[in-house]
Amino acid sequence: MKKIIMLLGILLISSIAFANDNQFQTTTSAFRFAISGLNGSIGNAFESVVPQGGSVSTVIATTTMQISSSSANDTAAGTGVRTVSISALNGSYQIFTETVTMAGTGGVNMVTDAIAINSIEPLTVGTGLTAAGDIYAGRDPDGVTGTPTTIYGLMQVGTDKMQTSLQTAPDAGGAYIQGIRIDLSDTGRVADVRLRKRNTAGLWMVILEWIESSDSNIQSDDIQEILPVYLPAQNAFDLQVRVRTGAATTVTSFMTGVFNAFN
Repeated sequence: MKKIIMLLGILLISSIAFANDNQFQTTTSAFRFAISGLNGSIGNAFESVVPQGGSVSTVIATTTMQISSSSANDTAAGTGVRTVSISALNGSYQIFTETVTMAGTGGVNMVTDAIAINSIEPLTVGTGLTAAGDIYAGRDPDGVTGTPTTIYGLMQVGTDKMQTSLQTAPDAGGAYIQGIRIDLSDTGRVADVRLRKRNTAGLWMVILEWIESSDSNIQSDDIQEILPVYLPAQNAFDLQVRVRTGAATTVTSFMTGVFNAFN
């Protein structure tokens, strides 16, 4: 059963934004985000809702990201994806977009070093009309399977977008999470869910916890009273799930909110 944690406040985007419970500040820019996440198999241990599974890897200092594919057909003249658009944050936590020409299972260095990868999308494709393999952002792909030693982003084959609950708030205004939805694909599942944030020193902290069920409306009443949640600038955040009743299941997530940039 789909359950939506609804926004219980009003956020004025055009000219003002909440800085905290008692203060307003003017804003130079604010834009909405809608983030979908996917993990194909979560069992009785906490995993992040990211396609690569397990716990996420995040960058503390800027690094040269390498873009690779699990298929040799994702190349500049291949039948799969030829170029991809990467949305990332630079060392000042400012958003930038870069186009990368694919080279199959070999890694292609991004021109601008990044501290976070927020999205991967196909830009141009060959006769196959979509990516032929998984598209990775990471470090040191093996050149055979295209899998990096460390994965910072993954667009799975057949999805045409990076489905991940992991995001990083840009510099200045931070982020407000307004809505969260968790779907458990199989019946008979009860799961613990938690929203985490990671500061610039790399320390993770759980800020919300609740229960979800695939069969009935089991959910913490306190969650609906807490949203929207403010996350400081330059903090990463993600959703983690573990199944407490039943076998492993596919988990999808959906988060909506606003990134702000204050004067």
